[in-house]
Amino acid sequence: MGRKCDKEILNMPTGIYQRTQERSRIWQGSKADYSALHRWVEENRGKPTKCEHCKKDGFIGSKIHWANKSHKYKKELSDWTRLCAKCHGAFDRESDKIMASKYRKVREMYKQGYTAVQIGNELKMSTNWVHGVLKGKIGKGK
Repeated sequence: MGRKCDKEILNMPTGIYQRTQERSRIWQGSKADYSALHRWVEENRGKPTKCEHCKKDGFIGSKIHWANKSHKYKKELSDWTRLCAKCHGAFDRESDKIMASKYRKVREMYKQGYTAVQIGNELKMSTNWVHGVLKGKIGKGK
């Protein structure tokens, strides 16, 4: 027999609601992809037209974005901010510099004999992230 689902979920309308809501049979929770998270934020925080950084107003469509503050794509509304395309680009470039520094620090610490757990604790990052950097899956060439 198939999986048991509650009738409310089975009778849900299709579309964005079904793809992003926690009660959906296809919602992935913390494993939700980039697009699903952005839709979830938009549904919960709306579609403002004002950049939260430069304070300019009147942006629509692709000129305004939901940006993830921590770049960890957490499902926390407080971890998202609305930025115009120009401010979002500047925000990501600055974050890339910071992360490149962290990637180098991970490699240096590992060469000095630190374990992945020690490195993660020191840099306040997960051990999985540290392993990803050391295996070259994250921060390649930086």
